[in-house]
Amino acid sequence: MPTFDRRISADDGSAGFSAHVTVQEDHARLVHLVGELDMATGDMAERAVQFCGDVAVVVDLTDLTFMDWRGYRRLLVARRSLLQRGGSLTLCNVVGQPANALAIFTRLLADAVHG
Repeated sequence: MPTFDRRISADDGSAGFSAHVTVQEDHARLVHLVGELDMATGDMAERAVQFCGDVAVVVDLTDLTFMDWRGYRRLLVARRSLLQRGGSLTLCNVVGQPANALAIFTRLLADAVHG
């Protein structure tokens, strides 16, 4: 049973996107993203992860219906920030278009780094 739950959503109604931050009794942080993660909503996803503090954060993508490279970049920025502060970011339940996008972006990034 959660000890804390906070919903972060857009004031401008960006594509019905929301991020739910849940702190469990064992202090684990779960960020559940819903909707489309793109240029218009990426800052909300990043804020939700940063709201969790300097801990291990699990981002649940079960209800994420779309993600473009700008949304992917926001997750990378949030991950880098957490790592620098001693935390971590793990994605779970990556399905559908976001799973395909992550596979493509990861491959492109690896190719760019390794030539």
